[in-house]
Amino acid sequence: MRTPSYQRTRWLHGERPGILNHITVSLFLSFYLFGREDTRFVNEVSGNSHVPNEFRKSSACMKRLNHDFIPGKLKFHSYNKAPENDKSSRPKEVQDNAIWEENQNMLLDYRLCPMMGELEGLPIAYVITCGVDVFRDDAIMYCSNLRQANVPVIHKHYQKSFHGAITFPKEIIPSACEMRDDLLEFLRKEI
Repeated sequence: MRTPSYQRTRWLHGERPGILNHITVSLFLSFYLFGREDTRFVNEVSGNSHVPNEFRKSSACMKRLNHDFIPGKLKFHSYNKAPENDKSSRPKEVQDNAIWEENQNMLLDYRLCPMMGELEGLPIAYVITCGVDVFRDDAIMYCSNLRQANVPVIHKHYQKSFHGAITFPKEIIPSACEMRDDLLEFLRKEI
């Protein structure tokens, strides 16, 4: 929740409804995991205080969730590499590890957080990222982790597009057509 793409979204759009941001992602995560809104969970996740510092600093986490994998050109001018130095963006001090203790297995499950799973031996991956997308940097880190695991990766980045644009008609979002054409070309070659 503190990658450059999350920081950029928060800086540009704040907490406006209708924009995919740390709050909406936390809410969707709650519905995905529990089938309902769990206010305590949403507050902890959106505040980035759902993971204890010990885990954040662990080699497993540092190795896979590394902002250095993100190209400098994608880090906007106000990117804060070390949010812990900025009280406005740093995670709240975790007073209670209850959320982590109750949900650790789900939060680290490869189906929710693929970067934490075993990546060796996976088939070729096709990953789309967009310039306006809170998940952009997670996808870039995932690509880096896949490559480190010797998994072939095709990564297509559409700087002038946004999360979900592939579903729009080309008349509304011209890059949607390019995204679909690129994906179809990949599928024709690989299937």
